[in-house]
Amino acid sequence: MGRVVLDPGHGGIDPGAVAGGVKEVDLCLSITVKVETVLMNMGHSVTHYVAPVGVPDSLAARLAYANKVKPDAFVSIHANAGPPTGNGFEVIVNPSPTDLYVAKSRRLADRILAVLDNRTPGKNRGRKEMGLYVLNQKRPCCLVEVGFLTNKKERGYITSKEGKLAIAEAIAWGINGFLS
Repeated sequence: MGRVVLDPGHGGIDPGAVAGGVKEVDLCLSITVKVETVLMNMGHSVTHYVAPVGVPDSLAARLAYANKVKPDAFVSIHANAGPPTGNGFEVIVNPSPTDLYVAKSRRLADRILAVLDNRTPGKNRGRKEMGLYVLNQKRPCCLVEVGFLTNKKERGYITSKEGKLAIAEAIAWGINGFLS
C-alpha cells in the first residue's frame, strides 16, 4: 500500500476563509482526519501535517514535513471562497514544465475529481493548474478545494456531518485509486 501525507489547509494564526461562522481551517482539519481514517482502513500509511497553534504557519514547514515523510502522494485540503454564487469543487496541480511529477499529479487530481463527481452533489469545476507554493514538490501532489464556504447552500452541505463524510470518502477513494 502507499504512503500519503495530507495537509489540512491553513492553521497557526491563519484561519483561511471565514463565512457563516465557519473557519476554513476547522472544516479542513475535520475532513482531513476523516480522509486519514478511511485511507488507513484501506491499509495505507497516512499522516497529516499539524500547524503549530497560535504562531504564523509556514508553507516551507509543510514542504519540509512532506520531504521528511517521503510520501507516494501529497494532498492539501481546502475550502474555496468567492462570490456568494460560487459553487463546486476543483483540484489544483502545479503546471511546471520542470516538474517530473506533473503527469502523475494530474492523474491523482483526475482520480479524486472523478470520485467527488460521482459521490457528492457539488459542481465539478475540473482540474486547474496553478503554481501554488505548497505544490512545489518532488512527488505526485494536488490541492483539493472541497466547495465554497461563501455560498450559503454549499456551506450547509460541506459542513454537515453527511457532507464531510461523503467528501472525505471521495477524496480517500480517489487517492486509493491513484495508488492502486
